[in-house]
Amino acid sequence: MNSTTEIDELISKMTGEKILRHTCQLLVKDENGKLKPHGSAVFVIVAGIHFLITASHVTEHWSDQNQLYIRIGKNNYVSLVGELRETDLSIDEKIDLSYVKIDERIIPDLKKPYLFLPVSKIRDHKLLNGAANYCVMGYPEKSLANIDDKIEPVAQAYYLSPSSEKVYEHYKFDPNMFYMLDMKGKGTNIKTGEVAKTGTHFYGISGCGLWLMIIDSDGKNHSIDYRLIGIMTEFRNTKFLSLIGIRIKLFLDAMTTLEKIELFQKAV
Repeated sequence: MNSTTEIDELISKMTGEKILRHTCQLLVKDENGKLKPHGSAVFVIVAGIHFLITASHVTEHWSDQNQLYIRIGKNNYVSLVGELRETDLSIDEKIDLSYVKIDERIIPDLKKPYLFLPVSKIRDHKLLNGAANYCVMGYPEKSLANIDDKIEPVAQAYYLSPSSEKVYEHYKFDPNMFYMLDMKGKGTNIKTGEVAKTGTHFYGISGCGLWLMIIDSDGKNHSIDYRLIGIMTEFRNTKFLSLIGIRIKLFLDAMTTLEKIELFQKAV
């Protein structure tokens, strides 16, 4: 097995076994009471407190009348309960980040299928031009597969490279606050392993994580680790097709300023 194949297999394994379990799909009820895809999110734990991180436009209408649901089993769902903090999109629609301090009553149910990411695996990061070791992992609303004779939503993982400076300039995004990644080619369906064209619409992945895949080697064997570096918020598809995320630094800053949590390890 050559090194490239080995690394690809290690990344795929890490994505499917770890990152997938840090990620959930958020759903809402339609006018007929049927659940439909609404967004994606990431579970994290900081100082023993359980959080869900997503985009503000995913949570902006969340209320007792407009609940958000999370799948916790083949046919079981839990309604999201907790304390919400979100950026004000009326002030700046690009600063699109929210988090929920999850009510402890639903934590046992969530921990059955999901893993809460420790803060030691969250870091601020400057994208490396030309590097392709960035993974966007979420639930596009049209990503479906026939599993056990039932149509099921499935996550998609996209392994991407940073956009060039001209893309930031064209769409007017500040590289000190946002991440932009080139989207082209194909994506891997994490649950089926199938490779398919990515298309040009990514509704449903808003709120999912942007992950740095860290590749190490001892000269003979390779190892893979990962860090959460951003939350995906939107995509643009006029002159350039680009996925856009906000740096996780905004969440880390909120932990210290709003939650009064002293972070000893921001980046490891």
